[in-house]
Amino acid sequence: MPKKSLLTKEVINRYNAMADKYFKEIPQKEFLLRKPFSTYQNPPFVLVRLDLLFKTLGICPGITVLDFGAGSCWLSSFLNKIGCKTIAVDVSSTALEIGMRLFELDKTHDLDLNPRFLTYDGYTFPIEDRSVDAIISFDAFHHVPNPETILSEIFRVLKDKGKVGFCEPRKGHSRSQDAIEEMEMYHVFEGEVIYKNMKKTALKIGFDRIRAINPLAMIASRYRWGFFPKVLDSYWPFHRLMAYLFKIIILEKGYRISPRSTWPSRLISDIQTERKRIEIGPNELFEIRGRVKNKGDTVWAAQTPDGLGKVQVGVHLKGEQCIQDYARADLESDITPGERCSFSIALKSPRKPGEYELEIDMVNEGICWFKDRKGRTAVISMRVS
Repeated sequence: MPKKSLLTKEVINRYNAMADKYFKEIPQKEFLLRKPFSTYQNPPFVLVRLDLLFKTLGICPGITVLDFGAGSCWLSSFLNKIGCKTIAVDVSSTALEIGMRLFELDKTHDLDLNPRFLTYDGYTFPIEDRSVDAIISFDAFHHVPNPETILSEIFRVLKDKGKVGFCEPRKGHSRSQDAIEEMEMYHVFEGEVIYKNMKKTALKIGFDRIRAINPLAMIASRYRWGFFPKVLDSYWPFHRLMAYLFKIIILEKGYRISPRSTWPSRLISDIQTERKRIEIGPNELFEIRGRVKNKGDTVWAAQTPDGLGKVQVGVHLKGEQCIQDYARADLESDITPGERCSFSIALKSPRKPGEYELEIDMVNEGICWFKDRKGRTAVISMRVS
């Protein structure tokens, strides 16, 4: 991070102007449109780092992600294609124009997600408070001459339980030959992102959890190598080794606040039904009653503005006739961790006689069935005759 003596408005404005000039004067615009596949060496390294960031931040369809320092918006393109609502933010309007062209040229983008491209003045984002689920800064934050101001803005627009992921170059990047050439040719800012400095600043701003991710530990965890991930994550020399390659730093806002089902953590339910067996005729109306307990750490939302993350009781029908989504019932109110609630589901029996099973599960609308997160279900056997 730069020294405070650099944090003058005149210097910041000059660097912002240089950033836009860089994108205006770069000779091969097609090179930017092909990122990160502009060179054959680059994609593997970029994709490995993206995998680590996406897993750590919990990137999933439906959430709103701010792509900070978006440049030509290749990362926003990735996020759009997996179903995220994107906000590309950069000081360079020229860069964002290239990004908009990228979205126009590639017809596989989902424009119904309303991708946004916003220029900011180097100080303040034109974004509402607490409106973003996650923020990614990919090889961008070391170009910021006023990091404390930008971290404050990141904190402001991030929702509670939101996360920010920084992927930055290795230690000593600002003194590397590539960085020196960039500064000499384009007069852009090249700084260093130092973990202990960022941690001190982030805690002062209000972030309550700061982590440096060890990529080796994450890869080992993914392949379930027993206790090996904990060894890698706790053994400091491995962190130092990774710091010489690249840095992944995660900041979390409201870490101690219970997450909500709109962006869930652990979804675990305990479902109890009044009946375990039903005898009924074909095509008859009947009712299932029971109680469910929230045994996870996530608040179940009974209603959400767009329906995404709304939790309901659902039923699967198995047997002579199989229907994956047989019926659903709303919750009367939000259910906090440890709380119980009653439910009632109105159903109609199948027309075809036979032996059936009714599997009762919870569903997080647009995200998952709890069973998919290794949750337990309740089963009622049913004979239709």
